[in-house]
Amino acid sequence: MLTQNYQKTFHALLVLFLVVYLSSSNAQNRQFAVKGITEISEAVSYSNFTSVSNGETGDAFSIFTFAPQIGYFVTDGFELSFGTGISLLPGFSVISPEDGESSNLLQFFFSPGYNFQTNNSTLFPFVEAQLGFTSSSSGNNTQSGFSYGGE
Repeated sequence: MLTQNYQKTFHALLVLFLVVYLSSSNAQNRQFAVKGITEISEAVSYSNFTSVSNGETGDAFSIFTFAPQIGYFVTDGFELSFGTGISLLPGFSVISPEDGESSNLLQFFFSPGYNFQTNNSTLFPFVEAQLGFTSSSSGNNTQSGFSYGGE
């Protein structure tokens, strides 16, 4: 279950997402993935998990993620972007076994990517490499280092 603070944060981010989406809905006739275009995007998610094994129900845990990103198309289809990801894992026992402390992940990524042009479509499939830094904290324990990924 979300705490009061998580609920307020989740609702605020949901409203922000809707405002950005609705304000961009009149941009359907504009070109995308061409040189000179700036892209602003975000991902907001909330998941709640409960493990069940051999009929035994384990402890539930939640993951809340907010990940904004900004990119610029240096040529048609090729984009350079910077993004971050913030994940809050309250009570995730593997990362924070003592007292159900919350765990946090903070990530910064440089992400070169390529968007494939499709004829007369509003869909733009893409591939993206993610290279960056991740910091993980749980209670008094903090670890950080190089991280990578892809989409």
